[in-house]
Order: sequence, then C-alpha cells, then structure tokens
Amino acid sequence: MQQQIAMVTGATAGIGKETARGLAQQGMTVIVVGRNAEKTARVAAEIRATTGNPNVEPMLADFASLAQVRALADAFKARYDRLDVLVNNAGIVTQTRQVSVDGYELMFAVNYLAPFLLTNLLLDVLKASAPARIVNVSSFGYKKGAINFDDLQWERTFEHRQAYYQTRLGMVLFTLALARRLDGTGVTANVLHPGIVKTALSHDYMANPVFRFFEQLIAVSPAQGAQTSIFLASSSAVANVSGQYFEKQRAEPLHEAAQDQAQQERLWDVSMILTDLHEMAGA
Repeated sequence: MQQQIAMVTGATAGIGKETARGLAQQGMTVIVVGRNAEKTARVAAEIRATTGNPNVEPMLADFASLAQVRALADAFKARYDRLDVLVNNAGIVTQTRQVSVDGYELMFAVNYLAPFLLTNLLLDVLKASAPARIVNVSSFGYKKGAINFDDLQWERTFEHRQAYYQTRLGMVLFTLALARRLDGTGVTANVLHPGIVKTALSHDYMANPVFRFFEQLIAVSPAQGAQTSIFLASSSAVANVSGQYFEKQRAEPLHEAAQDQAQQERLWDVSMILTDLHEMAGA
C-alpha cells in the first residue's frame, strides 16, 4: 500500500499546524502550505522532529493571489502523482476592507475563492488517488452568513463580521455542490466547524474586549481544534461520508442558510468565472 499524501493549507500556525502534525503522526506524507518561506520551512522541520516522520515538506502560496494558488497546484503535480487528503484550512479575518492582488475583498479571496480554485485544480489527482478526501474548514458562523450576490466584494458597505460569515457560508455551499459533483468518484468532501480556538485568527475576530473575555472562558487549544479535521481526513468511520457538516467529530444538521441548492449552484457558477475556471471547462 502506498504511503498516503496529504496537503494542509494555512499550516504554519494554529489549527492547520496541529492538523499537519496529527496527519504526520499517522505516517502520512504531509505538504505544509504557508506563505512565508522561512516560517513554513521551520514548521515543517518542527513537525518532522516532533513526529519522527521525515516526509513533511513545505510548499508556498499566498492565498491572496490566485496566480500563487495555481503555481502551488502546478508545483505539487510536478512532484507528486497522487493526493489522498486535501485540508483547506487557510483563513483570515480583517477589521477593515482590504483587497487582494486580483481585486477581490481579501477575506473572500483567501477564505473562499482560493480554496475553491485549489480544490478544482487538484481534483484530477484526487480522483486518480481515490479513495480520497477533501476537508474544508469553515465555522459555525456560516449560520449567520448570507451570500450577497449583488455586492460579493463589499464595495458599497463593509461590515467585517458579515463579510467573514459570507466566506464561511461560502465554504459550506461549495462543499455541498462539490460533494454532488464527486458522487461515485471515490472522493469525499466534508466541511467542519473546529470550535472556538485560541488562534491569531480568533484574536482578530474577537476584537471586542467582551468577546475576548468570553473567548478565554470557552476557547480550546489549537490541538483540540484540529481534532475534527484530523478525524475527517483519516478516520475509517467517515470513509464513505460526503456532503456533511461536522462539529466535534459529529455530523450536524445543516442550518437553513446552507440548504438552498439553487444558491449553492449559483455561487459555484460565479466562482468558476471569478477564478477563470470556466474558460478551462469550456476549452
């Protein structure tokens, strides 16, 4: 049996780092994706040292650039011919409206559009490696989200929590639409809420001192927050489960915000255009 290969994005800190460590402990070859070369190499070396697994490799991409996402997919395929697990973990929170190099609102670009693109670019190698798994990290904040198709980039008004919730809902809608497309391929796609975790991202989100006080009371460690990602990436219990939303390693009913299949498909179609994947599909 070939050694499994996993890619974890946003893997230089927090949940992503602990997810990468957990998969490395299981003996997988793990691709640690980060945007800073020195930090990513350091984290990969640390995981190799703490797990005794020599097969932990750093790869680079800044998810604020779709060109770098494409370069990551190309670099991976040039080195590997299989991918068993893709964990889309990278995420940010901004308090003010910022714009990616491609002109998209930054949270929308990093939290949603980049993983949409990366996943689609890696689908061929995932299918060739089946059974394979796609694990998308979202948040229970998706339940408060709405997809504002008239102003996806928040150019008219910007409210950072609603902009963040939109990206988290986007990941849930994307997962459901993806799972339908993957039915029968041997590739599963699931989405999860990791819990309220003590990370830099949660610190940015919890800007209000009151929120930060409650965060200290209920937040879990990054290692605890990574458990559902690791579970979905590796447990035999979910080997054939797809198109589900998980919290605390359990499938949970979808909130009504995510149940509209027409909205799932509309967002998919818009995302194909924003990432230029529609041109590839039509070629």
